[in-house]
Amino acid sequence: MILGGIADGEHRVRITERILCSNCSKEVPGGITIPERILGTPEFYNLLKEFKISYLCGTCRDSRRVAKRSTKVT
Repeated sequence: MILGGIADGEHRVRITERILCSNCSKEVPGGITIPERILGTPEFYNLLKEFKISYLCGTCRDSRRVAKRSTKVT
Protein backbone atom coordinates (compact mmCIF):
# COMPACT_ATOMS: atom_id res chain seq x y z
CA MET A 1 0.00 0.00 0.00
CA ILE A 2 1.18 3.53 -0.69
CA LEU A 3 0.06 6.45 1.48
CA GLY A 4 0.54 10.01 0.25
CA GLY A 5 1.92 11.06 -3.11
CA ILE A 6 5.42 9.88 -3.97
CA ALA A 7 7.30 11.92 -6.57
CA ASP A 8 9.93 10.49 -8.91
CA GLY A 9 13.28 10.09 -7.15
CA GLU A 10 11.80 10.76 -3.72
CA HIS A 11 13.04 8.58 -0.85
CA ARG A 12 10.51 6.04 0.33
CA VAL A 13 10.10 4.43 3.72
CA ARG A 14 8.42 1.08 4.26
CA ILE A 15 6.71 0.61 7.62
CA THR A 16 4.86 -2.27 9.18
CA GLU A 17 1.54 -1.26 10.68
CA ARG A 18 -1.27 -3.59 11.76
CA ILE A 19 -4.27 -2.69 9.61
CA LEU A 20 -7.49 -4.69 9.51
CA CYS A 21 -10.32 -4.72 6.98
CA SER A 22 -13.10 -2.51 8.30
CA ASN A 23 -15.69 -5.09 7.20
CA CYS A 24 -14.33 -8.60 7.93
CA SER A 25 -11.23 -7.85 10.08
CA LYS A 26 -8.71 -9.62 7.81
CA GLU A 27 -5.20 -8.25 8.21
CA VAL A 28 -3.49 -6.31 5.41
CA PRO A 29 -0.63 -8.32 3.90
CA GLY A 30 2.74 -6.58 3.57
CA GLY A 31 3.53 -3.10 4.74
CA ILE A 32 2.87 0.51 3.86
CA THR A 33 5.16 2.68 1.73
CA ILE A 34 5.23 6.41 2.46
CA PRO A 35 7.39 9.33 1.33
CA GLU A 36 10.18 10.04 3.79
CA ARG A 37 9.18 13.71 4.01
CA ILE A 38 5.86 12.97 5.78
CA LEU A 39 7.06 10.27 8.20
CA GLY A 40 6.16 11.30 11.74
CA THR A 41 4.22 14.43 10.73
CA PRO A 42 0.59 15.16 11.64
CA GLU A 43 -0.27 14.65 7.95
CA PHE A 44 1.07 11.08 8.16
CA TYR A 45 -0.96 10.27 11.25
CA ASN A 46 -4.12 11.69 9.67
CA LEU A 47 -3.59 9.66 6.48
CA LEU A 48 -2.95 6.51 8.50
CA LYS A 49 -6.03 7.08 10.68
CA GLU A 50 -8.29 7.59 7.64
CA PHE A 51 -6.77 4.58 5.89
CA LYS A 52 -7.41 2.33 8.89
CA ILE A 53 -11.04 3.46 9.09
CA SER A 54 -11.84 2.99 5.40
CA TYR A 55 -9.64 0.01 4.35
CA LEU A 56 -11.39 -2.92 2.72
CA CYS A 57 -9.67 -6.19 1.77
CA GLY A 58 -9.94 -7.32 -1.84
CA THR A 59 -12.82 -9.71 -1.16
CA CYS A 60 -14.97 -7.12 0.63
CA ARG A 61 -14.11 -4.42 -1.92
CA ASP A 62 -15.13 -6.66 -4.82
CA SER A 63 -18.38 -7.76 -3.15
CA ARG A 64 -19.34 -4.09 -2.63
CA ARG A 65 -18.59 -3.31 -6.28
CA VAL A 66 -20.78 -6.19 -7.44
CA ALA A 67 -23.58 -5.14 -5.08
CA LYS A 68 -23.46 -1.55 -6.38
CA ARG A 69 -23.46 -2.75 -9.99
CA SER A 70 -26.44 -5.07 -9.48
CA THR A 71 -28.55 -2.35 -7.79
CA LYS A 72 -28.17 0.15 -10.66
CA VAL A 73 -31.24 0.50 -12.83
CA THR A 74 -30.54 0.45 -16.57
